Amino acid sequence: MALYEAMFTQYSICCCPDFGDQLYFHDEQKCWNLKGTLHELLQMNIIPTVNTNDAAVPAAEPNSDLQGLLVLKDNDTLAAHLALEMKTDLLIVLSDVEGLFNSPPESDGAKLIDIFYPGDQQSVTFGTKPSEVKSLRTEYGDLELCTEVVDSIQEAIDHIHKYGSSNTDVIVTENEKTEEFFLQHIDSACVFWNASTCFPDGYHFGLGAEVGISTSPIHNPGLLTTKCLLQGQDHVVSDFSGHESLKYLHENLPVPQKNTK
Repeated sequence: MALYEAMFTQYSICCCPDFGDQLYFHDEQKCWNLKGTLHELLQMNIIPTVNTNDAAVPAAEPNSDLQGLLVLKDNDTLAAHLALEMKTDLLIVLSDVEGLFNSPPESDGAKLIDIFYPGDQQSVTFGTKPSEVKSLRTEYGDLELCTEVVDSIQEAIDHIHKYGSSNTDVIVTENEKTEEFFLQHIDSACVFWNASTCFPDGYHFGLGAEVGISTSPIHNPGLLTTKCLLQGQDHVVSDFSGHESLKYLHENLPVPQKNTK
């Protein structure tokens, strides 16, 4: 939101964040309230910036949009609904691709589709699953994710020790034995269970200020290291900010003996 404010401020325009989802347009009262709010903001010369509330929006059902003619997702769907309900003159979609292709853009022979009709679905070829990555050591620096499937918790730990950074590693599981084994055997500075990777911070750890994490080997016997373990329940950093937020509990834990069984 701060980015929107900074950009609009350059043109002396005030903006206001708002959340919405597809369900608003299936409920007459919610739809009326949303349109009324947006109209009032526009009359006050305030630009509403509407985003999908990902935390509350259920997963989309197949062919649930546009009477099964075309399935849209997230803000794409929201923008289409808003354009229709607000009777806008123009809907502009910003994307990192040139437009709608008849097959995956990176494939040979892919062609742009100037106009798409519902009856043209058979002429569109949808992509398959991504190909195997060339290296598991790649740092993408982008909104990309590499997924590796293993057969056991030990294989997962071995994979992390081989390809990880030894900084922060997380396990998401409801199995407490698996969680305990993971926390004990991962050799990283921060090892979390069911919690966001955004927690590695000196303040969050009860140290009062930011800390630096070095993952280099320590050869000086006079230096000490600390391994931070965090046990959560799907917690994120924002759960602990504000006057009525959750509170951190810090404890010094004994060093357990590793059990490889």
